Amino acid sequence: LEFLYQNWVPGHGGALRIYPSDASGVLQKDAVDVEPRLDRFLLFWSDKRCPHEVLPAMAPRYAITTWYYSAAERTKALEMALDEQDIERARIEDEIARWKERTSERGGEHQPIPEVENTGIPGLFKSEPPANCSGYLIDLEELD
Repeated sequence: LEFLYQNWVPGHGGALRIYPSDASGVLQKDAVDVEPRLDRFLLFWSDKRCPHEVLPAMAPRYAITTWYYSAAERTKALEMALDEQDIERARIEDEIARWKERTSERGGEHQPIPEVENTGIPGLFKSEPPANCSGYLIDLEELD
């Protein structure tokens, strides 16, 4: 992990909190906060040996992250990704089923899709937002 912040100050937040643990994931020491200073470069295990999180950031956060796998680790990661895709697919299908059930209870009524206006930015359209929406629709197929 290399931090690319310029002119970072503590008020910007975004520090990396590391929880030093043993190989089985048992916490061994108090958490350590690493300030994201420009060109700071970190190498650490990104698994249960070194649980970590990014603390809330109050300014844009810039970093480059790279993961290295052995052949066995890569195979295991790919297998886990397939399992996670199946779990996410089932979650989405369940959400769709619940939405259909809710809308059928109201006679099939649903909120109409708002009219959109081309903003000139590929894939981004301005619209009149429904309540609690940002006012922009993103056409993901336009963002290849």
